[in-house]
Amino acid sequence: MTIIHAMRGVRSQVDPRRLAAAAILAIACTTVTPVFANPDRPMIGLVLSGGGARGAAHIGVLRELERQRVPIDYIAGTSMGAIVGGLYASGLGVDEIEAALSRIDWDNIFDDSTDRRHLSIRRKRDDDFFLVNKAAGLRDGKLEAPSGIIKGQKLYLELKKLTLHVSGIDNFDHLAIPFRCVAADIATGESVVIGDGDLGAAIRASMAVPAVFSPVERDGVLLVDGGISNNLPVDVVRAMGADVVIASDISSPLLTGPELGSVISIASQLSGLLTRKNVEMQISTLGPDDILLISELGDFSAANFAEALTVVDAGTDAAREAAPRLSHLVLDPEHYAIYSGARQISQPALTETLAFIRIDNDTAVDDDVIRTQLGVAPGDVLDLTRLEAGIANVYGLDIFESVTYRIVREDDETGLMISAREKPWGPDYLQVGLRYATDFGESGGATLGLSHIRLPWGERGGEWRTALFLGRTRGIATEVYKPIAQGSPYFAYGSIYHTSDLYEILKDGSPIAENRVQRFGSSLALGREFGSWGEVRLGYNRYTGDIETQIGLPTAEDDDLDGGQLFARLLSDTLDKTSFPRAGFNSQVRLGWSDTRLGADESFNQALARFTSVRSIGHHTLRAGLDFLTTWDGTAPLPDQGRLGGLFSLPGFGNDRLIGENLLLLKAGYMRQLDSVTSMDTFAGLNLSLGNVFEDTNMISFTNLLWGVGAWVGLDSLAGPLYFGYGIGENANRSAYVLLGGQF
Repeated sequence: MTIIHAMRGVRSQVDPRRLAAAAILAIACTTVTPVFANPDRPMIGLVLSGGGARGAAHIGVLRELERQRVPIDYIAGTSMGAIVGGLYASGLGVDEIEAALSRIDWDNIFDDSTDRRHLSIRRKRDDDFFLVNKAAGLRDGKLEAPSGIIKGQKLYLELKKLTLHVSGIDNFDHLAIPFRCVAADIATGESVVIGDGDLGAAIRASMAVPAVFSPVERDGVLLVDGGISNNLPVDVVRAMGADVVIASDISSPLLTGPELGSVISIASQLSGLLTRKNVEMQISTLGPDDILLISELGDFSAANFAEALTVVDAGTDAAREAAPRLSHLVLDPEHYAIYSGARQISQPALTETLAFIRIDNDTAVDDDVIRTQLGVAPGDVLDLTRLEAGIANVYGLDIFESVTYRIVREDDETGLMISAREKPWGPDYLQVGLRYATDFGESGGATLGLSHIRLPWGERGGEWRTALFLGRTRGIATEVYKPIAQGSPYFAYGSIYHTSDLYEILKDGSPIAENRVQRFGSSLALGREFGSWGEVRLGYNRYTGDIETQIGLPTAEDDDLDGGQLFARLLSDTLDKTSFPRAGFNSQVRLGWSDTRLGADESFNQALARFTSVRSIGHHTLRAGLDFLTTWDGTAPLPDQGRLGGLFSLPGFGNDRLIGENLLLLKAGYMRQLDSVTSMDTFAGLNLSLGNVFEDTNMISFTNLLWGVGAWVGLDSLAGPLYFGYGIGENANRSAYVLLGGQF
């Protein structure tokens, strides 16, 4: 048995972590017998280095080795080399690997955010708080952050899909070609060679670039990209039994002095220095019969995954130039056909009925919550598309750092093992957001939002949020949400709040005063969620407060304020994004019954309906919407009246310039993404609106609607959507706008 030494020194006291790593290496690097062993020829080991997107050149190397009929008996790879090498070792052909990589949406893979369609309706409502998506953790009184910018959930699912055909193989010696991939113990920096377990998870560990991807835990050891310890694992393939080594090195060259002008480039250089040193050490061990292939990739960026397949031919050229040195390894057509046939792995079709589903869950959330969101049950036929959608729904609860799955076969039965891992930087999170609006008139201003959320709150998957708002809108609110039973779609909701808002009072279209409305109240509701697309709730809202004139002469509205209302509300939301959406719809229907017997100053009834639909054709996005508010059997106080005016409400008019108890607004819009000159996605659009507010429902008619047309340019910034626009409205109304944090 040959063992690669993971420890370069001996401590006076045994480090359990190092001992575990050494044990892993001992098992992983045991000499193995390849699928097609021929004592009359040398055993050939292929080594594929890491190097990010440059690693696509390995595909060309494999294609040319096949053309020359050079057999491969063992494969060892690191990072991107582990992806290409692992897929090839699993039995996929070169063309299949190239096609698979071409189908990957790399921008999406490297974006941890869940497809909004799979977010729970609660998480979609986070957008109402205009908060930045990234949340800092709060644990034991200290701020915590994720261990990597990217948690790697989507990357894992993609690797799992590509290796699903070998899901029943735990020992990598039993793949079409014996395989090892190299990761590194982040605590010690030493190599960890992986030769068993889940192939997709092993590859994911091998390419977990420190601080970019979250580490992968395996047997109590946190693993990161193996490039920092052994980027060209020649010693690993020798330990497997290779007599001759073919090593393909595509690692990035070191930067020169003029290129070291930024913090990012210096950090990249430090990583490159570590990688280059261990690569050169491995190259120095190559003997006269070994072949080193270096693809000519120039300054092609390791991060340029979108164009990765353009370097495939460079790998082909490197292997073709080495043909004279490879000639003694070439098999005749008959023996190569036997070798190729031996590489085929027969795996059962993944259409079995699931006999069981097991949950491995280390969070406080009950397993039934996960089962409900998963939407897959024993007795169902295994459907990968449905399973991935269920995994996305579980991950969309925003409780887990990762949600993974394995197909398990026991006693001729097929089942699923779902593993859900808690966020180590939770369960308390802090978020911040900024909302700003100005029409360069008298209205507008900024609101800063701060939020603390406890998620999960209890085993049912509830949550408790407290939010503070400072600026034009001021207030504090705390709310709790609790499913009635484990895994139940029914929930209870309660909140206590204090708000302070500014309202302009107009006469003949001109502002004559500005009132501040303060309310202190609470709300209780029972409701039901409908998957990730919507919810309905019935509740009671009670508040007290006052209306006070801040600017101008006191108005008739100045008074104490009391409200008491029963309400029913239906929400639906399938938008793919709230910032510059390209597909989906959202709607709200709300009925309210205010009554003096419920604590209100006056009795009145109200109905509100809002609807927006978005569709795209190519790069062109169309939007249509309707807002309708009607009040009857009484008079609604100022806080319960509707408001119109603004770039996305009624262009040309000031923000919230029109206020009334009855409202009708028809909206249409067009949007197109532009070629951005910044790192932020840039869009341009046009809006057309017809709307007005009315004192009485009898006055609502199309002939009384005002028109407005607006044009805008928007940036998808880290702080939220940022818009610059200009509107022209009826009666010579004109206004410029700047909006940050949402469409007003």
